[in-house]
Amino acid sequence: MIFFKKKSISYKGYSVPTDESYLISRTNRFMTLLIMIVSGLFLSTAFPPLNLEIAAFFAVMPLIVESIKNPVSWRLFSYGYIWSMAWSFCSFFWLREINPLIPGILAAIIGLWGGVYACLASFVYR
Repeated sequence: MIFFKKKSISYKGYSVPTDESYLISRTNRFMTLLIMIVSGLFLSTAFPPLNLEIAAFFAVMPLIVESIKNPVSWRLFSYGYIWSMAWSFCSFFWLREINPLIPGILAAIIGLWGGVYACLASFVYR
């Protein structure tokens, strides 16, 4: 997500960007990763015990927006992976009672689903 104002000039009726450094800034990447983590945690509220079903719709939106904005790349896969890992780790945290490693292992494996989903959403949109 872009958090900086785009600077552009008008040339023959077209808006031409003059500075696109906000696209590669560390702050922009950090904020996007933070939003993906928070949105993954927010998705876990859609399941028991909270059962906030409408949260699922709003939790998926940042991932879809990033999928539309970015081309298929390793960064888009990593955003989906982080989003899905945050969701699955929070959702399967109760399995630590069986073995403390299970939530981490499940988060790493299920995280692949989110990465593939983000890449496929970008492919379908284009």
